[in-house]
Amino acid sequence: MIQGTLPPDLLVVGAAGTGKTYSILRVLHCLARDYRGLRILICRGARASLTQSVLVTYEQEILPSDGMESIARGAQRRTRQSYIYPKGSEIALGGLDDPDKILSSAWDVIYVNEAIETDEETWETLQSRLNRPGRPSRLGYLIADTNPGDPGHWLKQRADKGLTKLWDTSFKANPGLYRDGKWTDAGRKYVATLDRLTGSRKKRLRYGLWAAGEGAWFDGFDADKHVSGGAEYDPSFPVYVGLDSGNESAAVWFQARPPGVVVFADYYSMGRGALRVAEDVKAVSAERCSSRVDSISTDPAGRAVNAIGPTVFGEYERAGLKVHPWPIRPVLDSLSLLESFVSVDPPELLIHPRCQHLINAFANYRRAQRAKQWIDRPVDPQHPYEDLIDALRGGLCDRFPDGRRPEPVFASYRSPSRLF
Repeated sequence: MIQGTLPPDLLVVGAAGTGKTYSILRVLHCLARDYRGLRILICRGARASLTQSVLVTYEQEILPSDGMESIARGAQRRTRQSYIYPKGSEIALGGLDDPDKILSSAWDVIYVNEAIETDEETWETLQSRLNRPGRPSRLGYLIADTNPGDPGHWLKQRADKGLTKLWDTSFKANPGLYRDGKWTDAGRKYVATLDRLTGSRKKRLRYGLWAAGEGAWFDGFDADKHVSGGAEYDPSFPVYVGLDSGNESAAVWFQARPPGVVVFADYYSMGRGALRVAEDVKAVSAERCSSRVDSISTDPAGRAVNAIGPTVFGEYERAGLKVHPWPIRPVLDSLSLLESFVSVDPPELLIHPRCQHLINAFANYRRAQRAKQWIDRPVDPQHPYEDLIDALRGGLCDRFPDGRRPEPVFASYRSPSRLF
């Protein structure tokens, strides 16, 4: 019995091919085989996605291992509703795209395949279907598996908060790929295929790392390289603030200094109104840089009346915040300016770990898609990520109105702080 041996809220994560799905299916099968009257649910974002993935493994590998192939007789995989075991336990199948049936029932164990496809609201709704009155209290497990995704994904955030237990897997857990301390022939061929992947796909599917996924705009962003505790305020250099104004407001505090741009504070709020945002920005400045702000710029559209109240610039002025519009530049030009600091190695952009809003924005800011192809245009809208990215790119346009150019060389000595 697995009672007491599994966390009640468990996510199994690993590179592609580490045996996550097989291992979970094996546990579910043993429960249904050995105990009476259990109700177990296997689900995924779409029911059709189970047919050629999970159910193939279940019917061709799990059931034959115990000589129980007969359980799968009587229905085609694409139309099957459940598997009934000799002792009366049932493994039911469902899609979260049609949740009425599965979410109106009580279950002892729920398994979510490729949980990264679902959302946190659905996850918590599934939790509410466990440990219902009349069901055995010794189980109540919500188990899921997935390949890693974006570092800012809600699943990773739940695990980081301790709400969900995360178990990492490796290729060595799959005996079909790794056995007796060495790779099998199949394992060598499979890993060689994964080694040919590039970018974030290789990080996620080959090495099992949480990395920016398909369509990420800043696919060169790597928290291990770009996030540093040394990215603190330095009083020797001017402070720039980029402020994106609107119902969702964001701001970043940065300095142009080695290695290029250093971001030491960020801010995000929703529905605060321009006056309160201004007060918030002043408070962050007081805390993070002793109220030193050499230049604070915002979206020129802030001059217009918008949904959060009177003219934004007027409200900022009333709060004592001296703000000017950043230069109007095409979005792609300003994104290219920002990317010029991100894409080089070693990176020329450093962000302090406290700036989680901005870090998540870099990990999740995405390209739009047309005809299933990623294009050079950001998804619109994509709050809150676009608000943080807009604040930084706008602030950089203020600091570098003509783009990046070599600093002038003076005949007389100038201290480094005076070159910026």
